[in-house]
Amino acid sequence: METFYIGLSCLSNDGSAVSAAPNGGLAPLKNALSAEARRILALLDRNGSGGKGLRLRDTGTEPGGRPFFTDYHADFNISHSRNMAAVAWSAAINPSTALPFRTGCDIQYMGPGKNKNALAREYFSPEESAFITGASDPPVSGDPVYSREQKERFYQIWVLKECYLKAKGLSVLDIKKAPSFAAPSGFQRFIETPFFFYLYELGDEIHGRFMLAAACETERPAHYPREPAAEVPVRASPPAIRWFGEALPLRYIASINGIEPQLYTYR
Repeated sequence: METFYIGLSCLSNDGSAVSAAPNGGLAPLKNALSAEARRILALLDRNGSGGKGLRLRDTGTEPGGRPFFTDYHADFNISHSRNMAAVAWSAAINPSTALPFRTGCDIQYMGPGKNKNALAREYFSPEESAFITGASDPPVSGDPVYSREQKERFYQIWVLKECYLKAKGLSVLDIKKAPSFAAPSGFQRFIETPFFFYLYELGDEIHGRFMLAAACETERPAHYPREPAAEVPVRASPPAIRWFGEALPLRYIASINGIEPQLYTYR
């Protein structure tokens, strides 16, 4: 079974953590978020790899810029938005015989204001756009186009696409390569891609409200069946959520099962 964590931390606007400030509030917020994400990663890695701990010389970057551990003992992905830092971390039980499963995460602050219709029309599938506009609650004050639920649905789709791109080592410019995650009536149950997806909303009116998505590769069965005897292969475990500071309210929204296309072909 795969070890799969999401580490989270909320910083105050001066760059210090809500509790246990790591930087003394001296660094600009963006630099503080990057430093906090590295701190979370080091703690997750030390706790999950027998005390090994993160060393900067242990990391490299893929051709597309995605960072990785050069000894492949684990895989990780980092995201931050406004005053929140998020880290996805995974490791195989026996890294000496198997590469760790790739993971990705994305967190987005759901701020007031901007019309997202143009972005949805340009980058989302027709089914995703219909899912967003299908919310029937009234528009919120200060946002005449999107209601609260419509805005939430937009960010749900956005973070799912972003975490997929980051797991694959792609950039936001490749967003049209991401799968479609929704039908007009709701989220897809299965997607033909070798990742499982987990979607959350977190925060409150004091700290801000955020949408968070994480992806982890599916576990590959020992052999592929000639016919699809089951709907999905063995799945990766849902991520364990760990807070590195004050825990904010967190709500699970959905999971989406990834299916490897080759499971559904004759071999």
